[in-house]
Amino acid sequence: ATLAKQEGEGENREVLEETLTATDKDYSLLRSGRFTFTYDFSYSYIGEQLIEADFTANDLTNFNIENTQGHTLRNIVSVDYGILDNLTANVTVPLVSKYSDSDEISGDAHSVGDVSVGARLQPFPLDYNWPALTVSASATFPTGRSPFDSSQRELATGSGYGGYTLGLNASKVIDPVAIFGSLNFTYN
Repeated sequence: ATLAKQEGEGENREVLEETLTATDKDYSLLRSGRFTFTYDFSYSYIGEQLIEADFTANDLTNFNIENTQGHTLRNIVSVDYGILDNLTANVTVPLVSKYSDSDEISGDAHSVGDVSVGARLQPFPLDYNWPALTVSASATFPTGRSPFDSSQRELATGSGYGGYTLGLNASKVIDPVAIFGSLNFTYN
């Protein structure tokens, strides 16, 4: 009766059932056939003032103040899919909006940023006497507007280059704390 549905509670029978049977889980990644969707939002602002002054024979011959402002909004959508109980694939798509106001370039840009795909593999089942190990790999593709493309006078929404990352993660629960460690190699 303690676990019975109470008045005002939503339908949580599946969640309750999954929680009570979680002890039979051999891996800590998404189960086979499951999806997760993640949305992240970030905002950044960069502002600076550049003061240019030229003095010739103790006289001020040139004085200029240049203001630069840059606003960046990132909407990042990630989808993870459990291919196997010990193998999860993911795709991350950033939607980038930028606004800049400076002497060199002013305007705005709205575009897809650099898309990444990756996978996480847990090679061994969970063993509570040993740390859980996860191997990860990802690739980032330069799908956003490059800051190095001199043929366009638009704001960049990407980094301009791709990259690859390989990693090894370890975690161990020692009640009441969890200890994490990772080693990653990135090539751009």
